Amino acid sequence: MHFRFAFRGILSANPRAARHLKSWLISHCEGGALVEMALVVPMMLMLITGMASFGLALNNYLILSHAADVGARYVAINQGNFTNGATTNPCAMAATQIQAAAVAVAASKLSYSITLTPSATGTATTYTSSNGTSGFGSGSGCATGGAGNMGTGGGIVTVSLSYPVTPFVVFWSNRTLTLTTTTTEIIQ
Repeated sequence: MHFRFAFRGILSANPRAARHLKSWLISHCEGGALVEMALVVPMMLMLITGMASFGLALNNYLILSHAADVGARYVAINQGNFTNGATTNPCAMAATQIQAAAVAVAASKLSYSITLTPSATGTATTYTSSNGTSGFGSGSGCATGGAGNMGTGGGIVTVSLSYPVTPFVVFWSNRTLTLTTTTTEIIQ
């Protein structure tokens, strides 16, 4: 309490010192908000762009999961329709259904892995493609033996999809992450 009165007495005795102290306090207090903003804005930008990127990646994952379900279900319920139709390539037909279900992702970046097992104890045959349906074309193994590898019912089809995502987060090195989903169905 005595310090306050002593300080007030010094300032009232010397008006120049009082003006100098007042100008010093005013000029140094205004920059506090700028310093706080400089510390908080980068963190807020990281959080906002990180949440947005996570939301987009989650949306892409849900689309891929649905597309894998559609592709596996299509092969499982159309088991007998591949040999008497225009194509005997169940992998190409599944890829067409997958691309139709995954309209929000680039088909050229999708990687497919379709595994056909003729029975619960049979030998699995896996067919892969890394750029849309081109790996399942007329020269592929799935085109020549895919329908036979499915069996006559009771077999298993497993569809796996992979899709690269590069999230944008401020002040973070943009690394490519790979979203992967798998669905297994029993062939009817």
